[in-house]
Amino acid sequence: MIDVRLLRTNIEGVRTALARRGKPEVLSQIDEAVQLDSRLRDITTERDAIRAEVNDLSKQVGTLRRDKRNDEAEALMGRSRELGETERVLQAEFDEVQGALHQIMLRIPNLPHADAPNGAGDHENPVVKGPINMPAQFADHQRVPHWETASHLGILDNERATKIAGAMFTMQRGLGATLARALCQFALDSNADAFEEIRPPSFVTTATLTATGHLPKFADDAYAIERDDLWAIPTAEVPLTSLHAGEVLEESELPVRLMAYTPCYRREAGSAGRDTRGMLRAHEFDKVEILALATPEQSPELLIELRQKIYELLSASKKWKWAEAEFASILIAPPAPPRIDPWRRTSGMHKIKKLDQLVVIKNLWHARDEIARANDVSSGKLLNDAAIIEFAIHKPLTKKDAEKALRPIGMRARWLENMPTWLSATETALNTPEDQWPPMKSGADTLPPLKLWRERFAEKYAPLTHARFAVENVASEFEIPAENLISPEIIRRICWAPPADSLQNLNTEAVATAMLGFGARQWQVDVVAPLVAAALLEREPREIPAEEAPETVPETP
Repeated sequence: MIDVRLLRTNIEGVRTALARRGKPEVLSQIDEAVQLDSRLRDITTERDAIRAEVNDLSKQVGTLRRDKRNDEAEALMGRSRELGETERVLQAEFDEVQGALHQIMLRIPNLPHADAPNGAGDHENPVVKGPINMPAQFADHQRVPHWETASHLGILDNERATKIAGAMFTMQRGLGATLARALCQFALDSNADAFEEIRPPSFVTTATLTATGHLPKFADDAYAIERDDLWAIPTAEVPLTSLHAGEVLEESELPVRLMAYTPCYRREAGSAGRDTRGMLRAHEFDKVEILALATPEQSPELLIELRQKIYELLSASKKWKWAEAEFASILIAPPAPPRIDPWRRTSGMHKIKKLDQLVVIKNLWHARDEIARANDVSSGKLLNDAAIIEFAIHKPLTKKDAEKALRPIGMRARWLENMPTWLSATETALNTPEDQWPPMKSGADTLPPLKLWRERFAEKYAPLTHARFAVENVASEFEIPAENLISPEIIRRICWAPPADSLQNLNTEAVATAMLGFGARQWQVDVVAPLVAAALLEREPREIPAEEAPETVPETP
């Protein structure tokens, strides 16, 4: 995180720099941090003055004791005790304000480099045409998703992976396992001339994950081992960045070039409704990370070196033009829209049938979130979603009733630590007037689940199946995940509300305009718009195998 001293010495410079990111909430965080830092310094001054006075009184008491002036000594000791109590109050406030400041500073992003272009959206980024050497059309034998090819070749066995570990895990077999290992070895060999290979631990402490900025921002997407205060690494960047933590490196030792091949673990908490077939969005995957520790003066040149390494790999696979457009778009991304009713993302909402149960979930979610933010812990550690659902169903008002409700799902000691808060939130929910209950459905601009498309909106479902099929096959041809080629949400929205005249005539231009309006990159539009435009003319749906058909997805805020 940035040094808090920057807020004291160059607050306008910080505000000007971060304003270039186009995120108003960051400026609000800066204002809050400045206020907290100011209060912290006031407390420090007041506390230190009290400590000095207490020390002076102690010396005076000692002198009076030696002179047998005990009454005067007792009077000064009474004053000293009063000051001591005031100091304890100030120290408690100091600890609270310092903790709040630390949390805010963890969420304020770094200042963008002076050479980074300003911009609040993709429309301000340079457009790079692509892709390269795309065939005009594909033969039927080329329109096969990677999971079908892999299954036919016997190199991917996700069915048994799911049996062993649950959903969203993959398992390669035979030549598939060999290929996965060979790809990582290829990446290591491609960088071995300049980077030292490291095999770091696959688990790190909370302090390590916080130091790289992953906590508290991405706690919900990380795997935690509560008993040992360890986290499974989401990327090798985490241990590599902390390799020399607490050490002093001589400038002559820099830059330190490192690379690592590790398994990476991510809960993919936001993947509901996205394509997770084959090897897409797995909880565990292998990755090669290249990283360098350098001085600010060395960074620009080193960045060029790292960029060249990536350029060579991407160019070899004919994907550089696409990557260039993505890098330009991500450089300064627009602010994410605020979430509407984030508590509605609680897992298990399908079990909730009554409005009063929603009130309990809402109250518990916010109570849990407040504690998690204050203590810099993952909210799921305090009370997981399954427990919140049980609270909503059983509505316990005593510790005994709560334990009885939670025992069937595996009571955890950590849940009991804040039991008074959970019970209070539940009681408050039950006392909430009916006119303040949340509606069963949110006001979010969400599309119906795919199952309803198939059953009630056949005219929209048919084009969607053809568009999905075409996108998946083109993505397979270019060896990238389908959701990287284009967001599935964009495809769904265009099929739900097609551009004018696009259902009667092939109107690629109108589809392209709609895709750009939904935030698609130009290179994505060039590839996908013709496919979607053709799909909108279809009236009979393609068959989606039952085992691959997406389930009903939760509402998206």
